[in-house]
Amino acid sequence: MEGIADVPFASTSLFQPRKPDASEIEALKRKGDAKTLIRLLSHPDFDVQWQAADALGKIGVDAFGPLKETWYTTDLPTRLGAIEAIGEIRDPRAMPYLSGMIVRDEHPEVRWAAAIALGRMGREDGINPLVGALTDPDKYVRYGAAIGLDQIGWTPGTGMEEAAYLIAKQEWTAAEQTGNDAAESLERVLSDRDPGIRARAAEALGTIRGPVAVRACDRVLRDPDPGVRWKGVLAFQDCGVPLLQLPMAVSHRPKSGPSPYIAGFLNLLFLGLGYNYLGKWWGFLLFQIFATISLLAIPVTGAPLPYLILFFSAPYSIPFAIHGWWIGKHIPEL
Repeated sequence: MEGIADVPFASTSLFQPRKPDASEIEALKRKGDAKTLIRLLSHPDFDVQWQAADALGKIGVDAFGPLKETWYTTDLPTRLGAIEAIGEIRDPRAMPYLSGMIVRDEHPEVRWAAAIALGRMGREDGINPLVGALTDPDKYVRYGAAIGLDQIGWTPGTGMEEAAYLIAKQEWTAAEQTGNDAAESLERVLSDRDPGIRARAAEALGTIRGPVAVRACDRVLRDPDPGVRWKGVLAFQDCGVPLLQLPMAVSHRPKSGPSPYIAGFLNLLFLGLGYNYLGKWWGFLLFQIFATISLLAIPVTGAPLPYLILFFSAPYSIPFAIHGWWIGKHIPEL
């Protein structure tokens, strides 16, 4: 594909390309110049990107051929704009492309856009990939799949499909009412990157109290986020773990706080940075004082800075290193 520099009104300088106005993009649409519009999908200005995508969609099936050439480009804005245009064109030849992308693409934005485009297609052969995307690791993709299924007019065939659909839309109360059908989907979203999602799933699993909830209880109590762990403590008193065992279960959580050893090491070599690492605002001020004294000592002693740090300042920093380690050791993580 040719670069943006080949667009007639784009700058070839080191500065940002000139932004074409709406009338120029409209002229390209009337002309049916899909290739130039595709180049504009990678323009730095977002307004130009979406206007170009909208124009490509309104060109219709005549733009489908050039759009196919963008399917495997590495430029993310171009891919997203092309998917938007394809969803507007609704050419059935794009179905295998969109269905494969929603399953295999590494970018959640692309899978999300593909889900929305499949919904706009309104075709029944888009249902299976969209139902599969209800279990995607990314919450945006799951939501896009649910909206896409709404556009097709899909009705869940099983209780588990209904539960996955409700969880994808974050309709937690309705999902809880599906009972054990929701348990596996709730357990799956305990891996979501958003701690808010994990916390709400923990609450729902505690309400369901099924076998999966028992299995998920230990996992929630070991979550790296303290908010999710607390939701687990509140929600899972009836999941099969005796109340007296909750502290032991929580103690197996991964340590997510600052390392006391790193704090001590930083204070030893760069006095003050260890405190700064632990979140003490005055740590950086102390480091500035240390750095200033070290720099002033160079012309006096004639020694290079590394030598000063290792053999001159380090012995005096040992108490601060121990103190930084002690503070880090006693920072609560619950």
